[in-house]
Amino acid sequence: MARARRRESPAVVKSVAHRFDAPSVAAVVLLVLTIVLLAVSLSVPWWASFAGGVMTSWYLGSSCTGGACAAYASSPAVASVFGLTLALVTAALAVTVMTLVAFGAALVWPRMTVLAYVLGAVGTVLILLAPVYLYFTLPGALTSSAFPAPVAGFFGSYAGGGTSYSWTGAAGWFLAWLIVPAALAATAAVWASARRHVAEERALETLTALEPHTEEAPSQEAEEEAQRFCPLCGLRYPGTTEFCSKDSAPLKDVIS
Repeated sequence: MARARRRESPAVVKSVAHRFDAPSVAAVVLLVLTIVLLAVSLSVPWWASFAGGVMTSWYLGSSCTGGACAAYASSPAVASVFGLTLALVTAALAVTVMTLVAFGAALVWPRMTVLAYVLGAVGTVLILLAPVYLYFTLPGALTSSAFPAPVAGFFGSYAGGGTSYSWTGAAGWFLAWLIVPAALAATAAVWASARRHVAEERALETLTALEPHTEEAPSQEAEEEAQRFCPLCGLRYPGTTEFCSKDSAPLKDVIS
């Protein structure tokens, strides 16, 4: 009874499985981690202030004190600063998602990995810009608004009018600094994967271009090695000879 043939996997599936190596796994894990952390940073406050022990949490879209939240519409300068920070984080999240999609496509088409690398680099820059921009622009925006204390820096304190004030960065701002190395590591893993996969693809293209020449040689050798013989005198001839030079008899193929 003949053995059942094992079902062959499609060539695309084989290539994807081959290219999903350690750098590729690291790139996917780090990209997913970066996306999750960016999404979390959008839902937590980026700055916090205290007035007489009462904390106000400053999110990218509104500020909340004692459970009551209000948008920054009353202070255009503060609204502009937090609005641009929100835009940078949102753009970083979108670009990182596109990086993950492009890298997934690169497992089938290796040259797409270069696009994934470029997107990863852009996303990393956007992530880095968000906390840096907020750090340098928020104090000036608060000073020009109705904030009850003079804000000379992103971190600080002030006492006046019988009330103590203090302010500091909050979870979102600190989280951004943790996201940056994760994004950098993801981009480095994408680049390592890109170099290997593109090199393999170029080598495969070179071998494919040489295939017709390598297949031609065995067929010529086989033709030269084939022999025929004369059924009358027994002399042997190359495989291309038709008649015996001694008896003029038609030659027959040598059966191996």
